[in-house]
Amino acid sequence: IKKLRKKFEDIGKEETEKFLKKLNGLDENQKEIVQYLTHSIINKLLHEPSVNLKKNSNSGYYLEAIKNIFNL
Repeated sequence: IKKLRKKFEDIGKEETEKFLKKLNGLDENQKEIVQYLTHSIINKLLHEPSVNLKKNSNSGYYLEAIKNIFNL
């Protein structure tokens, strides 16, 4: 779960930085809002999968599937 979250956060950070470079006119507060939005979206996307993985943590099948799907 930690590796999956880190992968999503790294992608979010990378994409946010690319986006912010294209928007030269944003002040620091606006940049922080965009970064917060990205973080919030990632958290919402990963919440249910994380809960379900924790519930089924005794089953190596799900963990292996996630590792393979997301190349972790």
